[in-house]
Amino acid sequence: MKKPIPLFNDTARPYGPPLTASMVEAAEAALGVRLPRAYISVLETCNGGDLRRTACPTSEPTSWHDDYVEIRDLMGIGGSDHCIDEELGSQYLIEEWGYPEPGVVLSSEGHTAFLLDYRECGPTGEPRVIFVDVDTDEEPHVVVLAPNFSAFIDALVWSSESFELIFPGVEEVSRILSPLEQLGASVSWSEAFSSYELSLPGCVDLEGEPARITVGKNRYKDGSGWQLSEYPESTWVGHAFLAWEHSVPILDHLRNELGDGFLVREPPRWPSDE
Repeated sequence: MKKPIPLFNDTARPYGPPLTASMVEAAEAALGVRLPRAYISVLETCNGGDLRRTACPTSEPTSWHDDYVEIRDLMGIGGSDHCIDEELGSQYLIEEWGYPEPGVVLSSEGHTAFLLDYRECGPTGEPRVIFVDVDTDEEPHVVVLAPNFSAFIDALVWSSESFELIFPGVEEVSRILSPLEQLGASVSWSEAFSSYELSLPGCVDLEGEPARITVGKNRYKDGSGWQLSEYPESTWVGHAFLAWEHSVPILDHLRNELGDGFLVREPPRWPSDE
């Protein structure tokens, strides 16, 4: 059975220290707002970090995509980097880039950002979540993503240009590679990434480039993190960069050969992809 996709990529690598009530109080005093309880609850599980579920649907086109935007990380509290209350945190980013205020920056890439927007609710109210693009000739382009932080988190989905392949219970990698070789795949070993690299003649990926599949152990070679943190580090996992029309026979063949030893997550299909 496939496990739910976690919000964070790796909860063992937060931006800030374990969250305490005094840290929240200090951040609220510094920023002059009451932070949403839902935001605090998320940071109690992981105090900021890179996100795994990164795509949020939108009701209008943005500089990212026609129907969604991507948030790469979530800022924490009380740390020295990537935290809302640090010297180069939320208030600095608002002043530097001209984001709407009063607000609290959740994530920023400079000309685009995600904010808690207090303009309508006031500093003690429940802020909505907005996407802001300041790289415009006129006023910043603001898109409302959710009426509150909880709804925003619920709306986030995993986004990828590849199919995630999971092989629970498969110990010998030859059981994975052999069915793919039967389909004509050529296999090579990448020492740099500690993974098997497979090319599939006659197939392309979602961007029209030559298709490829990677297969490796779940934990990175240097021990710094996980590919899929919801599965054990010994699990074989992979990524298949395939166009939809080429994915069906390949994935069906793996299902037939491996049975319960093969799971797949398909990349989301947005209306603009149709």
